[in-house]
Amino acid sequence: AVPLPRCRGVAVVAGGTGGRGFNPLLGGDNDGIVTVAETRMPECEDGFTLLRALHTPLAAHPGTVNAALGFLESGRLAA
Repeated sequence: AVPLPRCRGVAVVAGGTGGRGFNPLLGGDNDGIVTVAETRMPECEDGFTLLRALHTPLAAHPGTVNAALGFLESGRLAA
């Protein structure tokens, strides 16, 4: 199999709890709407961060804003 190229120019900011998630019906960590597993792209793990946030307010979360600004400046998410 041909290996997938490393991801460039893609950042994923996911919401969740780092544990069981906000919605127990989804199974696994989640933001109440989307599971963290659904946001994962193995070839883009350098561009992934998890914030403790629900789905709807995730876009305006200070951590999302800071991650986006840092990504636009450096091309990667801060650890």
